[in-house]
Amino acid sequence: MKIDRLLGILVLLSKKEIVTAPQLAEHFEVSKRTINRDIESLCMAGIPIVTKQGNKGGIYIQDGYKVDKSIFKEKELTDIITGLRAVKSVSQSDDIERLLKKIIPVDSNEYDNIVKIELGSFYKDSIAEKIDIVKSAISDCKCVEFTYYSSKGKNKKNVEPYYVIFKWDNWYLYGYSDDFRLFKLNRLWDIEITDKVFAKRKIKYKIDVVGDIFKSNYHLKAIFESSEEYKLVEEYGNKSYDVLEDCRLLFQRDFTNYHFMLNWILGYGQKVKVLEPKELIDDIRNIANEIIEIYK
Repeated sequence: MKIDRLLGILVLLSKKEIVTAPQLAEHFEVSKRTINRDIESLCMAGIPIVTKQGNKGGIYIQDGYKVDKSIFKEKELTDIITGLRAVKSVSQSDDIERLLKKIIPVDSNEYDNIVKIELGSFYKDSIAEKIDIVKSAISDCKCVEFTYYSSKGKNKKNVEPYYVIFKWDNWYLYGYSDDFRLFKLNRLWDIEITDKVFAKRKIKYKIDVVGDIFKSNYHLKAIFESSEEYKLVEEYGNKSYDVLEDCRLLFQRDFTNYHFMLNWILGYGQKVKVLEPKELIDDIRNIANEIIEIYK
């Protein structure tokens, strides 16, 4: 969309002293002619963009200028500010605050949007620090090293970082370590940027569609007691199950991670009966027997 590209150009110009039209064209994957038209649109909107010819020439915004909000429609600007504030909630960098000051007047409550997005968590400070470290490593194409906690224990990992992803209330590092995989940031500690520089590999999946890297590997079919309906609605919506004649709830869904699926089902205790997959039934039975042994 043109409005997204215009905002992107403004962001780049606010971060860099000077850029060239070919650099912008390559970055946004459009023609140089399209970039020139975009620059004209920004100038017509009242933004003092300067173009300088020659070997050291390029495009830049006149010093001391604040972005005029008239370039965007009211709703568009409100949505942009909401998104920026959401990112700011998990960023320790001052870049977002500086960008916000360029877009809206100082101490203005005009864009105090009714939608509030907080991307942090109980681990907000540590998450923000990890995100900033990973972003820096990605920009410099340097590997990161960290301690990772999983069902297999505690391990030291050396990973080529590619993306930071927010999905299902969790932050993930998408990187390469023997293969492309996801690392949950809450399980990742003592992260450091190493001196090892890596050449970027071809990504297996389309990152613009985040769901492509969250593959559905396990199909769950289970019957829940009607008393658990509110929990299913909260987590997966009121269309995620069918109501049976005896008022129990038939739930079917694909899961990416087996251990997540197992632990999620165990959280319902005797209020659910799994019909498939068989390996999940066997694991629940074994766990139940182990619990019986503990409490004999």
